[in-house]
Amino acid sequence: MTKSQTTRRGAILGAAGVAAASIGFVRPAMAAVQDQKKLVTLIATLQIADGKADAAKKYFRLLTEAVEKNEPGTLAYVAHTYRDDPGKVIFFEVYNGQDALKKHKPGAYDLGMSAEGLFDGKVKVEFLERITGYIRGEEESLKKQKKDAQADN
Repeated sequence: MTKSQTTRRGAILGAAGVAAASIGFVRPAMAAVQDQKKLVTLIATLQIADGKADAAKKYFRLLTEAVEKNEPGTLAYVAHTYRDDPGKVIFFEVYNGQDALKKHKPGAYDLGMSAEGLFDGKVKVEFLERITGYIRGEEESLKKQKKDAQADN
């Protein structure tokens, strides 16, 4: 396993398995996306500055509320902290294609400017490729879409 694969695997396991707290949302529409290959999935890692945990969590809540309200193409946007390192944050993000990701970037940048001093260092972004797995409701949602399409014809 390369260093990049190890880092990516650790980040995914960290986001999925050892999270102590999370803030964010996953839209039910994520299961209804017919072409799962067009989804853009990433993790963004950052470090909360010492003494800024409460302010950072408040910022994350405002950020996720703004993204959920204004970016329907953002299908999942969830921040996690590690149990053994609560200052380390991983965002798990899923976008309904490149256009949705492009729409997200300016808003994230604008809100990021208001978070000055809350974080140490830069945000590290890693893009992921789906190998296997499921989204609960995905199969049922696709069957319903096909049935509805047949009924319309």
